[in-house]
Amino acid sequence: MKINFDGIKELMIAEHELSIKEFTNIKPNELIQVRNRKLEEESILIYEASRSFADDDSNDLIYEFSISGDSETETEIEYIDNDADRSVKKDHVKLVFLEKLEEHNISLDLPENADKISLKANGNYFGCLDDYGCKSFDTYELHINNENKNIFFESESHGTIEEKIVFIIGPEGVIGSIDQYGSDIDEAEFSYQLKNIKSALAKST
Repeated sequence: MKINFDGIKELMIAEHELSIKEFTNIKPNELIQVRNRKLEEESILIYEASRSFADDDSNDLIYEFSISGDSETETEIEYIDNDADRSVKKDHVKLVFLEKLEEHNISLDLPENADKISLKANGNYFGCLDDYGCKSFDTYELHINNENKNIFFESESHGTIEEKIVFIIGPEGVIGSIDQYGSDIDEAEFSYQLKNIKSALAKST
């Protein structure tokens, strides 16, 4: 039986490294071209485990992972935090490009008599996504009734762009990000954010 899940989203991720001098001299339109090309040609698929605030006074963030329209089958996430690798070569910056679309179809062919589904997700922040509050993962296991069945999600995302972000990581860690929300890019805003990132980089080196 095929089921659909809520609380899991697809992300496309790509990386690029530049010398600080190259980044300092890059123009906004050039960076946009690099971002789009990397995401189109070299991106990999990872997932995000969505969270929301609990319906109480605790302000705790809880995972939204559940079966669409099914309140009887138990679901849980065991998210395994891994240390973020923030290593960047001396006198270089790492750019991490992220794209998320609005619609996500995450499904699974569920074995019979499945009373409990456990997602054991191996976190991978690509050196920056934890600063963004994103519980991202690239490898995982799905356990049915506490047994690893070696099965995996079927997934696709579609629709318009929800987010398209450039994270900039320097030798001392995440410097900042350039954020685009929606499909239409505001070139003036992109240029303004890039200028601020370059200023912050200059102060940190």
